[in-house]
Amino acid sequence: MHGFGRTAFAAWWMACALLLAGVAQPLRADGAVQSESAPPVTKQAAEGDERLAVAKAKVLAKELEPEKDPGKRLGILSQIVEQTAALPKDSALRMQMLFLRGMAALELNNAELGWSTAKELRALNASMKADEAGLEILAKLDLKGWNTAEKPAWYEVVTREVDPAVVTDADGRARIAATKLPWKVRDRKTGIVMLLCPPGEFVMGSPENEVGRSNNEAQQRVSITRAFYISEAEVTQAQWERVMGADPSDYQGAENPVERVSWDDCQRFCAATGLRLPSEAEWEYACRAGTTGAYAGDLDAMAWYAANTGSPHAVKQKRANAWGLYDMHGNVWEWCQDGYATKAAGTQDAAGASSARVLRGGSWYDVTGYVRSSGRYDITPDLTYNNLGVRVARAPL
Repeated sequence: MHGFGRTAFAAWWMACALLLAGVAQPLRADGAVQSESAPPVTKQAAEGDERLAVAKAKVLAKELEPEKDPGKRLGILSQIVEQTAALPKDSALRMQMLFLRGMAALELNNAELGWSTAKELRALNASMKADEAGLEILAKLDLKGWNTAEKPAWYEVVTREVDPAVVTDADGRARIAATKLPWKVRDRKTGIVMLLCPPGEFVMGSPENEVGRSNNEAQQRVSITRAFYISEAEVTQAQWERVMGADPSDYQGAENPVERVSWDDCQRFCAATGLRLPSEAEWEYACRAGTTGAYAGDLDAMAWYAANTGSPHAVKQKRANAWGLYDMHGNVWEWCQDGYATKAAGTQDAAGASSARVLRGGSWYDVTGYVRSSGRYDITPDLTYNNLGVRVARAPL
């Protein structure tokens, strides 16, 4: 972490923990501690939820201070980010939570989280008297360039105009150009290269006569109303380790896709980076890239699967689809955000209340039926195998 040493960082976490020790004593508008006999600032049930969130964050802060393992620190930080999002923005306890949120943003080097925290700290400081700790954190966020009116861009532009040699689908190319957004960008935090998928419509699922079809692939027309970026390839082991501090993969190789990652692991990766998993509809839309058949092109030319390999391979070794995306078929299964349902949600936003999560794309281990554009699978979010990987997405702004 730049400009903020580990000793100073530990001291700030301890200060935050001490501030949170008075869980039952929320701040008054003037910044003083409110006594236990004072009337509640919210309804009783909501107040209980707020105090529980603060208590959980306090415990996490105490766990973090002595922890040295980078992966474990990341897991604790991700939980702190989740807890600090739990309070309503008008809560009298919010200032205390923002201390921890700001510190998490600094250690995670998460510009978006830092910017949103600085913005909220400024707003609260206008109505509440922030103490020295709060002002110091705001100053640290300012030194990182995050205390600004304009949200910092999460990416750097690699290629602004769409390349017709890469995006061979003419209709898709025209719709990408119509968005006026950069076509190819690089995520600043992870180095992951991402390509723009434009708004449009497609038929999700498969016809009943498609070879290898399962009964959970009912066809439906889906509208993708918002452009989104999706990673050009599966997340590599080098990219994963850069963020998470360790590589869980069986088949080692810096440019190999990371594997043995659960859906839960992917949520922690996304919390640390500001990226997200694609929804199931976004995934199939990007995979098809304007095609309507079982595969987005010649399968052997595009995919590592059971007929041509016995292990995963480095990303981008096979032919890309018509939107320039690699390994959408085979290599490793890719997690989607959605909870599983027998019929896919058919909406751009992830849906589904099931605890099981959706996997797409098939893998090096699978036969043709599983690596089709419409092929779907589901497992619980905590499971890991050496053919489960991840591809990430993000909104343009």
